[in-house]
Amino acid sequence: MHIRAQDAVGNTVDAASERFRLDASATELSGLALSAGTLDTVFDASTMDYKASVANNVSSIAITPVALDATDIITVSVNGGTPSTVTSGQASEALVLDVGGNTIAIEVTALNGARKTYSVAVARAASNAGTSGGSSGEPSEPMGKASLQVDSTEIEAVAIKRVTRPDGAIVEQVSLDEETLDEALNSLKDAKQPVLTIKVDDSEPIVLVELPATSIAAGAVPNAIIEVKLNGASYQLVIRVLDLVGLAEQLGVELTDLKVNIILERADEATETQVQRLAVMEGFDLASAVIDFKVTVEANGQTEEIRDFGGTYMARAITTEKGAENRNLTGILYDQETMTFTFVPSHSGTRPDGTQEVIMNVPHNSMYAVLESTGKTFDDLSGHWAREDVELLASKLIVNGVTDSGFAPDADITRAEFTALLVRALGLSPNPDGQPSGFADVAANAWYRPAVEAAVNAGLASGLSPDRFDPNERITREQMAVMVARALSFAGKEAAADMGVLGSFTDRTSISAWAADAVAQAVAAGIITGTPGGTIMPSEHATRAQATAMLKRFLQYTEFID
Repeated sequence: MHIRAQDAVGNTVDAASERFRLDASATELSGLALSAGTLDTVFDASTMDYKASVANNVSSIAITPVALDATDIITVSVNGGTPSTVTSGQASEALVLDVGGNTIAIEVTALNGARKTYSVAVARAASNAGTSGGSSGEPSEPMGKASLQVDSTEIEAVAIKRVTRPDGAIVEQVSLDEETLDEALNSLKDAKQPVLTIKVDDSEPIVLVELPATSIAAGAVPNAIIEVKLNGASYQLVIRVLDLVGLAEQLGVELTDLKVNIILERADEATETQVQRLAVMEGFDLASAVIDFKVTVEANGQTEEIRDFGGTYMARAITTEKGAENRNLTGILYDQETMTFTFVPSHSGTRPDGTQEVIMNVPHNSMYAVLESTGKTFDDLSGHWAREDVELLASKLIVNGVTDSGFAPDADITRAEFTALLVRALGLSPNPDGQPSGFADVAANAWYRPAVEAAVNAGLASGLSPDRFDPNERITREQMAVMVARALSFAGKEAAADMGVLGSFTDRTSISAWAADAVAQAVAAGIITGTPGGTIMPSEHATRAQATAMLKRFLQYTEFID
C-alpha cells in the first residue's frame, strides 16, 4: 500500500507498507456431493455431520466439496489419514473405504486461519450382503426390527433385512407373511383409525415393504390403510384401490404368488442437485429430500408398477429441514424427463416427536419434494384487492401471469383457462395420450386439451352440448361455482347445499336452477362470498382475480394448501 500525505503548507511525505487483504470468508461449504451413496439429509452449510451408506463393491469414494468463498482451502481425509487438498467444485482423489464404518473429514480453512470441519460417516456393507435386487435379493442377517402399530401401539415386530440390488444400491426390506399381515389387518376392526403403521428406523436411502396380496385382497377391513413410516418420509396405501385379482390375471399368475411392494427411495445425489439447481432458477429453495414413492406388484420374476389410483387421494409426507416451519412451503411433483415441477395438494404437519413435515395428497405416484418459495409478484397488482391471493397461488405454481411481470387481474377468464387451473389445483395428471376429446371444438393439439379431458374424466366439467365445450367462451361465476362444487365432491370435502345461505343475496333469484345447489355449497364453504353490495352476480363473467380468489379459498377449505 502506498500513502502520500501533505501538510497545510504543501510539504509531502511518502510511505509504503506491505500489501495485505481483509478476509471476510464464512469458512463454509455451499455444496457437498459423493461419488457413491447419498447424504442422509439435504446438505446445509450449518450442518456439520452427515451419514451415507454404500454397497460392499464400492471400495472407494470421491468427495466433491464446493466452498462458499473461492479463496478458502479445502482438504479431505479418511479415517484419520493424511489430508489431501481439493479444488472447490472438483472431485477429490479416491478415498479407500474399509468394510463397516468410515469417517471422512472435510476441513475448510480461510485465509485468516479460521477452520471448520464437516464429517461424513460412510458405512460400507459387508461382503455377505447379497447380490440380487428388489425383494428377490439374497438378504443378510437381520439388522433390526420394524414395528407394526395400530393406534400408536405396537402389536408386532418384524425383521428388517438388507439386500443389494444389481446396481449396488442397498435396500432395507421388511417382509410380512400372510399370518402376520392377516392378524394385523384383523386388529383394525376394533381400532379408532383403520390404519396399520409399519414403522421403520431406516438408515439406507431405499426401503421396501413386501406384503402378500392374498391378505390385502381378503379385505378384512375394506377401508383399511397401510402406512409405511420412515424417519424422513411416510406413505399411506388405501388398499381398496388395488385390483389385485385383475393384476394377477394381467401377469398370468395366481393371486397366492403375487406380492405388493411399497417402496420409498431417496433420489441420488445427482438428482437432488439437479432439483436444487432448478428450484433456484425458478425462485425456490429445496427444503427437503427428494423421494420417489412407488407401489409395485410382482410374481415369478414379473413386476408391474401402479402409478395411478383412479382419483383416490393417498397421503405421503416428507420431513423438512430444521427451521422450515412457518415458511411458504409447497409440495411438488418432479418430472425427471421434462425437468419440471408441478404443484401437488399439500399442507404442513407435525409428527408426535415435533418433527415438521409436509403432507401431500395426490391420486398418483411419482417423485416428490418440498420447495420454499421466495415470493412472486406482478407489477399490475399494486393496490389490487386480490393481490395476496394471486401472489400466494403464483408462489405455489398454480397460477401464472400473462407475462413475467403482468397478471391482468381484471381480464375475463375463459372456460378452458379455469378448467386448467382447477385440474392443476387438484393435482390431477392431465391426459397425456394425445387422443382427441369428444368435443368437436377441442382440437387434439390445443394447449388445454389434456386439462379438459382430465376434468371431464374426473367429472369436474361437462360440455355445453355433447360435442361442444366452448373452451374460449368466458366463464360465468355460476359456471365456476358448479365446477368448484364438483371439485369439492371429488376431493371428498363436499359441503351441504343449504339453500338458506343464499338468503342474504339480493339477486339470488337470478341464479340458474341448474347451478343453485352448487352456488349454495360454494357459499356454505366460504368459497363464494359475494360482492360488497350484497349481490352474487351469477351470470356475470368471472375475472382472473375472482377465479384465483375462489381457487385459494377452495384449496384452504380442502386443506390442499396451508
